[in-house]
Amino acid sequence: MILDPEAYDNALRDTAGDMTAELRKDAITHGWHKDVVDNMSVEYGDEAGFTVKIHPDYHDRAFKHEYGQPGVQPTAVLRKFRNRDTESDKAFINHLDKHSG
Repeated sequence: MILDPEAYDNALRDTAGDMTAELRKDAITHGWHKDVVDNMSVEYGDEAGFTVKIHPDYHDRAFKHEYGQPGVQPTAVLRKFRNRDTESDKAFINHLDKHSG
């Protein structure tokens, strides 16, 4: 079977969108500030695969949410998220099936 490159790219884009929504939901659930959450997303790159991108203006605050600070427990939202490869694999396959027809 020959894979349509456009179907592949669309499946990657849709999977990244699903992953972004799930990451943001988890962050909000763990008390992250909404403006920080709204400025992070999951993107796909050929060499790195799916990665979390955080706008540079929010890196410091995301780090504090993730690793904690005096008097505030760490949340490990990003670190836990990286361990969900099987979920993203399933989502990708589902999107690929949808886009391939």
